[in-house]
Amino acid sequence: MLTNNIEEEYILGDMIKCLLNSTKNSEYELIYNTFKSKYEFIKNYSFIIGTNDETKSDFYTTILSTLNSKKFYDYDGKEITVEHHFSSYKNILYFTDKPKNKIYIDSSVYLDSNSANIFERFYKQNIPNDFIDFKINNNIDLNYLPYMMEDYINPHHNKKNIKRTLEKIKIIEIINNLDISSFKKNGILEEDKLLLQKYGFNDIDELLEDKIFYFNTFIDKMQHKYKKINLKNSKYFMYQSDNKFDIYSILSEYYLIFGYILKILIEKRKTLSVEDKVENLFHEMVCNGRNFKHILEFSYDYFDDDRKVNLFFNYDNKWSYKQIIEETYNKAWDIFLYFITQQFITNPKKRFENSKADLGISFFLTKDNKFYKTFVDGYRKKIFIINETLKHRPFNTINEPTKRSKKVEQIMMNYYEKNENNFEKLKIKRGKLAQKYQYSMSIIFKEQMERELKNYF
Repeated sequence: MLTNNIEEEYILGDMIKCLLNSTKNSEYELIYNTFKSKYEFIKNYSFIIGTNDETKSDFYTTILSTLNSKKFYDYDGKEITVEHHFSSYKNILYFTDKPKNKIYIDSSVYLDSNSANIFERFYKQNIPNDFIDFKINNNIDLNYLPYMMEDYINPHHNKKNIKRTLEKIKIIEIINNLDISSFKKNGILEEDKLLLQKYGFNDIDELLEDKIFYFNTFIDKMQHKYKKINLKNSKYFMYQSDNKFDIYSILSEYYLIFGYILKILIEKRKTLSVEDKVENLFHEMVCNGRNFKHILEFSYDYFDDDRKVNLFFNYDNKWSYKQIIEETYNKAWDIFLYFITQQFITNPKKRFENSKADLGISFFLTKDNKFYKTFVDGYRKKIFIINETLKHRPFNTINEPTKRSKKVEQIMMNYYEKNENNFEKLKIKRGKLAQKYQYSMSIIFKEQMERELKNYF
């Protein structure tokens, strides 16, 4: 929920229905202006809408749209996926209470571990590909946050090689700050020192030191005094600090995703209807206070016919408990990294004319096409609703209705109707637990699902 006011939630719901039932940009604009003039609180929200109408916005003519629609292939002929969260649409509309003559959009291409290898190979072996050529010719920004989190921050990475991780990051930074004229003239891969100096760095090593300092301070648990909580049956700790975020707060969503995947595997073993299985998964989401509708729809396909998703969700019935847990770390990580790229939409970095960009467009680059085509394709994010009254600009996503989404919506509505009398009590009870344990709740849930799954072995 973006607002605690039930009446406002209903009004927003009506507005969303109108937007989802429209196809023309002039209709979207009329709906937004009508609701804004009628209800003062609408001014507290911005709306980003994916559309196939090419009027009222020139996003479809930009290099970002070209990047989204272009096909890229690696040196081995395998496709490289480079798509953003509105990839299903040609154009993007942005409605806000303070309209500007020009909407400033920041963009960045997020890299995971396997895509980081593409740039290392290019730097060391001079093996280019379609995307690298496009990046150099169009000055596309690279963002290695997912790779950094996976290889450097992830506490479950059993084979960390920090020296190699930092070596790859340096290579990505060199390519990100490449002296393009020198490269095109001499084929030499070196940083543009004038560009670095513009941003306050003397050389690439100084830039790298700054980035590493940020990540170390961001996660280093020895720099501050923390209130430490030992969790029963857990080898992990949860740390709290007013000075910075901690690793377990960052990974709170990751542990929930991990637990939900295990819950899906548990429900798959039960002789229940598809609807009952999805409802049982949704119940856990309600208890945890986080509704991952994307995962609910994915689970519906898995319960209905696992062949629809087994390119990515390829669990083998012969696997041991340990094998399932190890594989779930990888699958939860894929989903988690994809989800966190959404945050860039309301947290762009670049400044235009001394003002922060209005919104960010985050592309996700990967060669793991099995994940992308199985989990992401078919889930069309149509609308982002942004609460502009809060500093971190929280948002909700609304996907375009499909047969699958309508079935899942009905399951959710049936759940609410059946549990109407107990729902508020449950929320209060879980709210008190969440307030007491905060980020630990996600780890507790993960461990609970691990115990439940182990009962089947």
